[in-house]
Amino acid sequence: MNQFTEGLMRVQDASLKLHRSQDQPTSIMAARQIVNLIPEFKKRVIAFAMSKGHQGFCDAEMNDFFGEISSSYRTRRAELTREGVIVNSGRTRTYGSNRQHIIWIHKDYK
Repeated sequence: MNQFTEGLMRVQDASLKLHRSQDQPTSIMAARQIVNLIPEFKKRVIAFAMSKGHQGFCDAEMNDFFGEISSSYRTRRAELTREGVIVNSGRTRTYGSNRQHIIWIHKDYK
């Protein structure tokens, strides 16, 4: 890959916010590999939120449900939160540890 192509891909990645500017090359490549899956991940997060109803969910619970150890689903939840689809319920609860976690819900259950 020449410098122009690499630079163009970095501009594209930055405009899509696929990764942080200081990320290692392996993280950059991983971000590029999932870009086409983002809409599917968002659909799954929305469906999960709807299934939880008023009870809601925390990020750790969502990751356990999807069997995920990376941040793919949490990142999609954060994007959906910025878009107003998933909202903070104003509640917290413990899940898997003694730490309190924010409970997220679909906007229709607010």
